[in-house]
Amino acid sequence: IKAYQESQKPPEDITVDAWADRYRFLNEKTNEKWFTSRVAVARGPMRAVTEMGVRTITVMTATQILKTELILNAVGYFMHIDPCPILAVYPKEGAAKKFSHTRLKQMVKATPVLRALVTETKQRDSSDTTLYKEFPVGFINIVSSRNPDDLAMLPIRIVVLDEIDKFEESSGKEGDPVDLAEERMSKFASNCLSIRACSPTVKNLSKIEASYESSDQRKPFVPCPHCGHKQILYWANVHWDKDEAGKAIPETAQYFCTGCGVGWTEAERLRALQSLNDISLWRQT
Repeated sequence: IKAYQESQKPPEDITVDAWADRYRFLNEKTNEKWFTSRVAVARGPMRAVTEMGVRTITVMTATQILKTELILNAVGYFMHIDPCPILAVYPKEGAAKKFSHTRLKQMVKATPVLRALVTETKQRDSSDTTLYKEFPVGFINIVSSRNPDDLAMLPIRIVVLDEIDKFEESSGKEGDPVDLAEERMSKFASNCLSIRACSPTVKNLSKIEASYESSDQRKPFVPCPHCGHKQILYWANVHWDKDEAGKAIPETAQYFCTGCGVGWTEAERLRALQSLNDISLWRQT
């Protein structure tokens, strides 16, 4: 009866970034907590996960910036707050196992609210528990884009497609793996979500680029601490001094505002990034 009563409660009204700040831990032994403020540019995509009407999120970004953390926090949110069937697709089985074993498993072990929920279950016709994990009212299946059987089985509400530029053009003889995976969301048309993530590869041939071009192309506009001018932070606007031998002096590096031209200290840059908590600063160019 208690389990039934718990299942009838509405989900906690919380965004993904707020969920991660409140519940996620990074290390089981040290109890180090997650802070979205340390990866401020991830806040916009994380907020989009629970935004009314959003069905596809395309994250086109450089490597080691935000996409894996976005995926982990979104998965953790749905496992805990709004449980449902989740499918995570990677280019190859090795990449799927690496994500499961080194990233997802670590998050689950370190985060008490997830550790209490997750059980590892054998996949059908397999002894491998690494790629399939169950939790109350849902599961996450982590698969390779090369296996069409894994992409066309049970109904799925949340689909995560990581490194889609590395997917084969066709999963076996069945067609585009992105289409195959997302077709599984048809029974959840009113509340499904697909998260596509990748660093772009060849211009005009990149799948993530094509997906981004068809989106509303939101970007983070950061206000200058000196003049208030809102701008996207580009590396080209970072400058530093050189010594007499022409060697860079790292401690002199500053970002220079495209509005007033004033250089920002590192402390000013970090404070300016915290303004991205205001979701209105994420907008189309």
